[in-house]
Amino acid sequence: MLQLAPSERALSYLLKIQAGRIPDRVALKFRQFEFTYAEVNATANRVANSFLAMGACKGDRVCIMLPNSPQFLFSWFGLAKAGLIEVPVNLAFKGDLLQYIIDHSGARTMVIADQLLDRITLIQDGLPAMERLIVLETEPGGIQKYGQGLKIPALNFDQLLAGDPSEPAVEVRPTDLGGLMYTSGTTGPSK
Repeated sequence: MLQLAPSERALSYLLKIQAGRIPDRVALKFRQFEFTYAEVNATANRVANSFLAMGACKGDRVCIMLPNSPQFLFSWFGLAKAGLIEVPVNLAFKGDLLQYIIDHSGARTMVIADQLLDRITLIQDGLPAMERLIVLETEPGGIQKYGQGLKIPALNFDQLLAGDPSEPAVEVRPTDLGGLMYTSGTTGPSK
């Protein structure tokens, strides 16, 4: 059994340790794709370093509104490695509920699937803190197709994957906040 010091019990360290211990073992299977621990760790590092290069700072919140996919996990692990706080957003949210989650969380960046961009276009005037969208294109030209009328700058998710694959220079402690989850909001605004 793996024994970890208390300072190593953060998600970012666990992935790094497993990538060092069993780099070639499959860590993630999704449909016909397989990713080893080394690949997942390097990709998470790329994502983390890309966020940091964009000006994100430890403790910043980032909304993720993606379907089940490797990119969701790469985003989650990358945020953890950069000391950023993941705010997962239910794919069914739209309108006032979606605006409330994004605004209340204080997120300045959102990772989102292209087919959901029209929801952001409808509420973008009520998102004064939102600085950028990172869009996973599920089809070529998805940003242009689904993001018509979008005023918030949109980057392609592939730009996150161009970051440095080395470990980010951020100290993440197990006691640091890693995620901010909201309820579904069935009886009122999400809490």
